[in-house]
Amino acid sequence: MRYIHRYSPPCQSGFTLIEALITSVILSIGLLGVAALQYSGLKNNNRSIERSLATILAYDITDRIRSNMPAGESGDYLVDPDNPPAKPAISSGSDPRDYCLTDFTATSRNGLCNSEELAAADIFNWFSTVQDTLPGGLGRITCADADSTDMTSCSAGSIYTITIMWDDARKNVSGTGCDPADEDDLLCFSLVTAI
Repeated sequence: MRYIHRYSPPCQSGFTLIEALITSVILSIGLLGVAALQYSGLKNNNRSIERSLATILAYDITDRIRSNMPAGESGDYLVDPDNPPAKPAISSGSDPRDYCLTDFTATSRNGLCNSEELAAADIFNWFSTVQDTLPGGLGRITCADADSTDMTSCSAGSIYTITIMWDDARKNVSGTGCDPADEDDLLCFSLVTAI
């Protein structure tokens, strides 16, 4: 009987070191992609929250101005970020945010705020909330007077522009020009409304 020898390739019994290395590199690249996607999602979610807060704060001060029209018409609600509102006069140990809410000690009539005092309290509370809520937060309120012939600064029907600025990229910028092309300017949200 004739014996025929057939060639059979050697059996593969496991991965070689090169195959394991290539597999781990591909897996690492995939995991880095997932991590980058997660970071991008969190960053966009944070931006969305900040824009929502800016919108809420803009509508909040708009409602405060509308509820105190005498002060709104006399320009008591105008704010410049370079000249923040002063802390209201309060009794010692009181929180300045309680002025005209529960602390009436330094008001014109004990127990009651006049429209100017209420506007000072509203502006201080609003500006402080913008600073506390948004990173590097600042606010600006301007008015285009509808009737320049009368004695009021912002007559009924005037156009108010409420601008809320914050450091969206957290780069410690402080420019208040609201120019999106300028890297040193804060991100701005503006609400334009007639009051």
